[in-house]
Amino acid sequence: MKKFTLLSLTLLAMACSKKSVDDDIAFNGTLTINSINSLDEAISLGNQVVNLSGNLTVTTGGSTGITSALAGEVTKLIKSVRGNVTVSTPDGGLDLSSLKLVSGNYSISGTDANDDALTSVFGDIELNYSGGYDMPNLVTAGDIDLTPIETQSSKNGVNNSGLVNFPFVNANSISTVGHRDGMLDFGNANITGIRLGGGVYIDYIVAPFALVVESLYTQALNSLFINAPVAVNISIVTQSINGDVSVATTGSIALPNLTAVNGNVTLSAPTIVANSLTSITGNLTCSTNSVQMTNITTVGGNLEVTGTTEDSTADSANFENLNNVGGELNIEADEVNQNTGQPHNSGGSTHNSGGN
Repeated sequence: MKKFTLLSLTLLAMACSKKSVDDDIAFNGTLTINSINSLDEAISLGNQVVNLSGNLTVTTGGSTGITSALAGEVTKLIKSVRGNVTVSTPDGGLDLSSLKLVSGNYSISGTDANDDALTSVFGDIELNYSGGYDMPNLVTAGDIDLTPIETQSSKNGVNNSGLVNFPFVNANSISTVGHRDGMLDFGNANITGIRLGGGVYIDYIVAPFALVVESLYTQALNSLFINAPVAVNISIVTQSINGDVSVATTGSIALPNLTAVNGNVTLSAPTIVANSLTSITGNLTCSTNSVQMTNITTVGGNLEVTGTTEDSTADSANFENLNNVGGELNIEADEVNQNTGQPHNSGGSTHNSGGN
């Protein structure tokens, strides 16, 4: 049997003690920073704040007498919070650059925090500040609520813009405050783009300043409504939609994986591509320069294609496998490819015909 000397036992105890200090430092209780005194107390805890067993509450600016920069000297050490995180810092962003896990709810208001390392929030997230909402490494969340803020500077076209970016999150829901789950209505807030990963449901977006709208959610949607009038590209990769579709922009619309729509479809964009689409139970209306739906076979209602402006004509419309239109067929395009056997218009003339 191996014998331990007093020296070896002492070294072993020191090694265990060091591991405990480095890996499992914890402050038991709620850490509140909202005054000079509470800040001094938090600073005195040193590395004990690395893992908090309770809540973290930080309030700066105004009558508190402290700034977010001063509070950040403490909060930059925090790696995990087992309770809730509640931050209100109107004077500047709080440094939460080491924070990776929050077991409770997570609320940030006033100014965006430096929290790009955050990967897991097991409660709900509420974000309330001007600019974008960007959590690039977040993987887990409950409900995500975003507050659209129309600032004076955004009205004047000055800064306060930002991206809504949740590329990896698996969340119970996402919405703007006051709206149902799956609904993002930013009003006139200066949101420049929306990028959502495959783990969060979204079917309604209003973003008047967004240049890109992207959702990687592949499962069925109840419906789809997007109003992003200046977007260069709108890309939605869902495979089926169980209700009406209305999407409008001055750029392009891409629905690469969509196979079926159980409702009416209204699309308005210079370029429309949905080559996996096979059937629409209702009407199909396209205002466009170019529409490609090369695999669609059935439109249950009316099919109408026109140009992007009133009384204009589309350049091309490709419905090469279309063989069944239940209502009227009206395609106003210079080049038309369709297989219904029904007359269509070409070169801007108008010919309407009933279903087969």
